[in-house]
Amino acid sequence: MKRYRGFLGVLLLAALMSLDCASQARLKPPRVASDLPLDYPLSAQLKRIEGEVVLTVFVNPQGKAEQVNLSNSSGYDVLDEAAMSFVKKLDFNPGTLDDKPVSAWTRLVLRYRLTEQAFEQNRWLADVHNLQKEIAQASDSLARETVLKRLYTTYMGCVNYVEHNDDTVINSLIRNVIDKESEKQWSLFWSNYAAPFVLFDDFLNRYPESAITFQARQDLIRMLMDMETKIRMDALRSRRISRMANSYIELIEKRLAALQQGMLPIGE
Repeated sequence: MKRYRGFLGVLLLAALMSLDCASQARLKPPRVASDLPLDYPLSAQLKRIEGEVVLTVFVNPQGKAEQVNLSNSSGYDVLDEAAMSFVKKLDFNPGTLDDKPVSAWTRLVLRYRLTEQAFEQNRWLADVHNLQKEIAQASDSLARETVLKRLYTTYMGCVNYVEHNDDTVINSLIRNVIDKESEKQWSLFWSNYAAPFVLFDDFLNRYPESAITFQARQDLIRMLMDMETKIRMDALRSRRISRMANSYIELIEKRLAALQQGMLPIGE
């Protein structure tokens, strides 16, 4: 079974030269000097959007992008806009003519590709713990948000796995990475339902100031509503579940109400 664990962003560089042939022989095009990882929008990753964006960039002698033009669209505004914003953050080694820095155009190709890997439970657990540590140790808000995105996509990998392997065994992993309060609040589910939605409830409670909060809230609401529907259907087929259905549904609806009132933890 496959799941996506992030992205592969590729940036290719080619020169655009508009000088005559003699000048071209003496011209060295601008080159990217920054080592920033390509910014793959979280919303695009979660929707599994991939694409290639081609940009032309006018770089001044100081190595800054003065103008960025979209040459070929990926077909998705979210990727096109992310690519243009990303390039504006880059530093360049400026183009040179006879070894002297000059303003020059260059062409960039940014490729947004998701990577697919088998869901390995032990690896997933180690990844989550490492990411949680990185978040706690992040030196600034930008670095923290970058790692939060990685954690979020790793959590989504668990959701993808459960969609094809609806087994409560996964709950042992989930319980290992959430806080004790979240574990206690959702204890009713551990024996009877795979509950990856708890990861996102825990995410909201741990990182309420994150830029991903809105996305987490929307995904959690959707997952809770899907779970409630599943329980209602199971109650029609199973006497055991029907006896517990009201307790499950009451817990879910309590959390949904809290989300609508400001994303309060379920216990408040």
